[in-house]
Amino acid sequence: MLNDNEQNVANRRNAAGRGSFMNSVTELGAELQRVRKQNGLTQEQLAELAGISERTLRSIERGAGNPSIEAVLSVANVLGLRIRVAK
Repeated sequence: MLNDNEQNVANRRNAAGRGSFMNSVTELGAELQRVRKQNGLTQEQLAELAGISERTLRSIERGAGNPSIEAVLSVANVLGLRIRVAK
């Protein structure tokens, strides 16, 4: 039996497979942070791998600032994630 947190993660994964979407940049940043931590990476390590500054990564994870789409895509790519744009 899954606890509530595990069920929420499972639901998000199932929804992601069906083409769900994030409702805000804050949600996107939180998901990138969750996956970073799940993979045992520090902000410093991920920023270096993605070729961006730690400051930019912190902004992305907080859903703040105005990072370039290239920076966000680079972070997602390093984490093995895809970001889709759909109508």
